[in-house]
Amino acid sequence: MAHRDKSKDPPADILLHNGTLITMDPLKPQAEALAIQGERIVWVGENKDSSAWIGPNTKVIDLKGACATPGFIDTHAHIVYTGLAKKYLQLSGCQDKEEVLELVKKQVKKSREGEWILGFGWSEGRWLNKAHPTASDLDQVAPHNPVVLRRADSHAIWVNSCVLKLAGIDASTPDNEGGKIVRDSQGIPTGILVDSAMTLVKNLMPQPDLEETIQLAKAVLDESLSLGITMIHNAATETTEFEAYKQLAAQNALPLRIYAMMVIRDPTASSLPLQSPQNFGSFLDVRCLKFFVDGAFGSRGAALFEAYEDEPGHTGLLLWEESRLISLLQEAKAKGFQVAIHAIGDRANHYILNFYEKIEAKGLRWRVEHAQLLAQEDIPRFGKLQVIAAMQPIHATSDMVWFKERVGADRLNRGAFVLRSLLDSGAIITGGSDSPIENRNPLWGIYAAVTRQDHKGFPEGGWYPEQRVTREEALKMYTIHAAYASFREHELGSLTVGKLADIAVLPENLLTCPLKALIDMKVLYTIINGTVVYSNS
Repeated sequence: MAHRDKSKDPPADILLHNGTLITMDPLKPQAEALAIQGERIVWVGENKDSSAWIGPNTKVIDLKGACATPGFIDTHAHIVYTGLAKKYLQLSGCQDKEEVLELVKKQVKKSREGEWILGFGWSEGRWLNKAHPTASDLDQVAPHNPVVLRRADSHAIWVNSCVLKLAGIDASTPDNEGGKIVRDSQGIPTGILVDSAMTLVKNLMPQPDLEETIQLAKAVLDESLSLGITMIHNAATETTEFEAYKQLAAQNALPLRIYAMMVIRDPTASSLPLQSPQNFGSFLDVRCLKFFVDGAFGSRGAALFEAYEDEPGHTGLLLWEESRLISLLQEAKAKGFQVAIHAIGDRANHYILNFYEKIEAKGLRWRVEHAQLLAQEDIPRFGKLQVIAAMQPIHATSDMVWFKERVGADRLNRGAFVLRSLLDSGAIITGGSDSPIENRNPLWGIYAAVTRQDHKGFPEGGWYPEQRVTREEALKMYTIHAAYASFREHELGSLTVGKLADIAVLPENLLTCPLKALIDMKVLYTIINGTVVYSNS
């Protein structure tokens, strides 16, 4: 629709003009104005034609040179856990073990005896002294309170002896399937539980009920609007969380769109919990099943072909037995589910690509979440098998300070966070944050993908700069490719006539502005379904 026919077309409900529109539509990559009627975009064009869409009730937004893009889609975040983590002790800024212990000590003084002390965000890889945390460390400051501190990657917890006793974990306790109880030279548990071993404690911890879950979700979703985020792929949706989203959807109270990935955590499961994909309107879709097949590099749970550089003989953890996982994947395919599998190490990614190939998942838009380290021969398989790489560019610039310690320079050079190599081989990459593991600001993810640097510009030229991508390629990861990954590319992901009006408005053109400007840039407007849901006025 190039021009408005006043005899047929009603005026716009909202008109954006006098700006730069980065449409992500190859047929019309840039424009200056667009018109919205109801939920949808009805016109995209030039300023000179925009006045024809103005009626007595049209809300006219003068962009004054600002930039509009499709609304950002975070394809991997943990909504409720993001809210929950904010209530925990914040440990990410601690530079050594002593700082963590001091925060726990202060919290104990504010707490009743026996009350749980929960924290999030510690990482010994970022500590100045690289000390190994132990239960006895925590016992010195919290002898009578159960303490659970979740590592920054969320794949390990550090607990005190009180928790070990409550969970019945001692030298005779075997590692459960897909988990590791870290032990000292005498076989005594040290207080670190990795991956599935965390479940030995999880059911003892206080969990939010449905009402608290709803409140946590709403707070995170409302905050996300200020970042231009219009849709989130919730990367591990639990039962209570699913009920919360259904309630909000039934009340038309979801602030933005949710693509819920229902998590299957039990490695002994023999069947799927859902019989078919479910849709609850335009704001809630349940079509994807999420599995974890390995852990993370920080806690040395990512599954590798060769041993960790800093733990000889240890190659990580595979969390599922092959025949059982294959059976569930075949069931998912038969029932019409998309599958998304957490795979971080090179062995885990190879394992999953083999499974996808074996059950002929090509064309089903199945996904690998993270894909942080790949064997050279597996890089072209993503494109060949049409497997979506759901990655988080910001992980690379966050983990780069300690990553070499885990896997060595040779493996880093061959296949770490290989955005450029995957794109060049024909793969589709989507962008996410893994919030609360990383900040969910999409502009920070774009900055990381384009620069391969932290916010101080380190390292000069970028970390393995040959894996940098262009700004347009990075923006695709958070818009049209993200929409494709949730089967919504026909109505989301670009500023195209007929699509739903999900839009982010930024003060500068993110394709041409100084790259450092992306770090502090604030969204001016967020529009979802043709409604202004956030205004930075």
